[in-house]
Amino acid sequence: MKLDDLPALIVDEITLASDEFRVRARFTHLRGVQLGSSFLYCGDAQWPGDLIECDADTRNAVFSAPSWVQRDLVRVGSIVPWLPAIWQFHHVNMILAGGWELRAFTPSDAQHFRVGSVHGWTKVGSTLSSNEVPTHIEKGGWDHEECQICDAKVGRGGQSNGYVNLDDKWLCQTCHERYGQTRDLGFVLGL
Repeated sequence: MKLDDLPALIVDEITLASDEFRVRARFTHLRGVQLGSSFLYCGDAQWPGDLIECDADTRNAVFSAPSWVQRDLVRVGSIVPWLPAIWQFHHVNMILAGGWELRAFTPSDAQHFRVGSVHGWTKVGSTLSSNEVPTHIEKGGWDHEECQICDAKVGRGGQSNGYVNLDDKWLCQTCHERYGQTRDLGFVLGL
């Protein structure tokens, strides 16, 4: 499945109603479309909102969003791919970009931190936000990654090898074969 195969909204009208923008549009098809939280895919960005109406016969739909952050990318007449809430633009972009390399996972050090009373950890070298207070470093504590598509572990407790891209995102061997290698976006619709 390619980007053009995803359900897309053909935008007819964008209005402001009660502090929400409403996009009235028609879907190119309804495969995988469901009401609720979702995104409009805008290449290197996305427009989060809710699909609040969709007529199965006419494919007419209404997408509601609290802000119109993509005003330069989504206009009347635009054809904008729709994504269910579980997937975001970076998932689509990583598959379209390709560039995966087979690699054995090697543990690295983990930076532990606190946010209020909550404990968290990340890879050493990752930027902490202003409210994350570093506590200690654990040698070899970053012992696995998770597949960006199916959440399978690569590293401790999972496959020893996986595929990694230049952004340090990992795919398990199965998802790489099915989606990464072929640049197939079928996962977006559960295919």
